[in-house]
Amino acid sequence: MNIFSSHFRNHYYEIFYELRREDPIHLYLLPNGKRAWIISRYYDCLEILQDPIRFPKGGRMIVGESDFLQELIGIDSNSLYIQSLFLREGFESQRLKYWIRRAFAPKYLTMLIKSLNQHLTKLLEKMKIDQEIDLLEALAKPLSISLLCDLISIPEQYRSRFEVWSTYLVGDGTRTEEGKRAMRNFLLCLQQLIEQKQKKPIDDYLSELIHDGAKELQAHEVIAIIFNLIVTSYETIVSLLTCSVVALHDFPSQKRLLQEHRHLIDSAIEEFLRYCTPIVLTRDRWVSRNLIFRGKTLYRGDYLFLALGSANRDEQVFQNANKLWLSRNPNPHIAFGKEKNFCAGGSFIRLLMKEVLQQLYREFPRLRLGVRKEKLVLRPGTFVRSYSVLPVILK
Repeated sequence: MNIFSSHFRNHYYEIFYELRREDPIHLYLLPNGKRAWIISRYYDCLEILQDPIRFPKGGRMIVGESDFLQELIGIDSNSLYIQSLFLREGFESQRLKYWIRRAFAPKYLTMLIKSLNQHLTKLLEKMKIDQEIDLLEALAKPLSISLLCDLISIPEQYRSRFEVWSTYLVGDGTRTEEGKRAMRNFLLCLQQLIEQKQKKPIDDYLSELIHDGAKELQAHEVIAIIFNLIVTSYETIVSLLTCSVVALHDFPSQKRLLQEHRHLIDSAIEEFLRYCTPIVLTRDRWVSRNLIFRGKTLYRGDYLFLALGSANRDEQVFQNANKLWLSRNPNPHIAFGKEKNFCAGGSFIRLLMKEVLQQLYREFPRLRLGVRKEKLVLRPGTFVRSYSVLPVILK
């Protein structure tokens, strides 16, 4: 099994069904020779998420980021991730989480909701009945990047570049020369924006990070917060929106249920998060000491890949796990990790999903795929699941 291959990407759910049955704690050798364990069952993932002593954060460095960032712009690539809120525990994690939660404080949330309605209305107005479009290019990508760029007031000329850079930064692209250039340009742009707002702050989130956080946040921490906020939120939104539309195509009875019983929308969003888990495989945990876990000997320094997309289809937890069931209750999915460490932007992503799906299917109630499901191509990348193109016919 090669987790970086197209075969793995295209047969993810079948592979993890077998692993859940036969080898739920699966030893995997990384390209650099390091040992990793792929965790595929729900309760095993949950236990690891809830135990920062035995299984602390820090696994993002496993992909072997080089020192090119330090050479080019004076930022150590390892430092960029280590300073990230995703790779810290305890007080340090809470300190950084405070500042990323500020992005969704009432002041900015009000602005984001207003921006969401404005951008969504404009994008839907461009769509016409019987038109065939690529839903990624026509809706998912421009909407998500516009919202995130509004949040930190990124100038218009940079916005299309952020979309291109993100495709490299979240996937496996940082190991390629193009990916390295994307990382460099992304961070250089952030540095320039920070320098501008240090001199001339405005009433936006980035200015607040720079000035209100001056006593607590170092420069590379500001970059890490913005980096993670833009890249992970962008990819989560694009993945969840497009995969949810495909799921409704696969389960037409559930689509009719949602259209006839709109009060189910909150439950439906939770089911989309479970069934279409955007971050299918995490890479941010490692083993702090030698130990036995579920009968397997794990050694200090081993890495842990949590297959959240597999855990959310675990038959031991979810009845008819491979079926989209919009009224599912209870639905204890872990698409955003454990409750205590919940994704800071989770509430906004839920709100966005509700607005977009409701308005999209209100305007085009008979929307359908423009190609057979088998013709859809998943975008390169191991950790986030999304499509390269999503042709739909508006009906």
